[in-house]
Amino acid sequence: MVAVVEERKVEDIVKDTSLKHIAVIMDGNRRWAKEKHLPSAMGHSKGVESLKNILKACHSYSVEYLTVYAFSTENWNRSQEEVNFLMTLLANTLKNELAELDENEVRIKFIGDIDGLNPDLQKILRNSEEQTKNNTGVKLQIAFNYGSRMEITRACKNIAQQVKDGLINLDDITENTISGNLFTAD
Repeated sequence: MVAVVEERKVEDIVKDTSLKHIAVIMDGNRRWAKEKHLPSAMGHSKGVESLKNILKACHSYSVEYLTVYAFSTENWNRSQEEVNFLMTLLANTLKNELAELDENEVRIKFIGDIDGLNPDLQKILRNSEEQTKNNTGVKLQIAFNYGSRMEITRACKNIAQQVKDGLINLDDITENTISGNLFTAD
């Protein structure tokens, strides 16, 4: 799904009240900017605006979970200028929006390899999780520095370590065991 969406499209997606979880891949921001002869940074900024609209719609229609794939492990291959901009955009967005998100009872959780990020950014991300951890509204999961293969590898290593440590037996490994070792375990 392209991050830059029209308001009516957002409403069409989330108004089905049976939806409990929506996942959005933040893709198309650079294309949108290019089509409008704007720098890619403008597209990413517009994507943040669209995300805010999606989050508000989720709240309005009682969607419990919104997972946003914001920065994949493959995105490190982009230009250093663009990567730096995206890191700064995330940090600034959280600094500027956290109070409002908290007031609206949004619970923020980051999934991905947060430990691989700049320590200052890690602090901002962890602070936003800590500040909102008891909120009861939309659960916003932001996949940042995330890759599905990396997540599966991490889960397998965790399970292997549990077997090695004698915490579980090989025959005890089930779908639930795997599910319990993913970023979305809780």
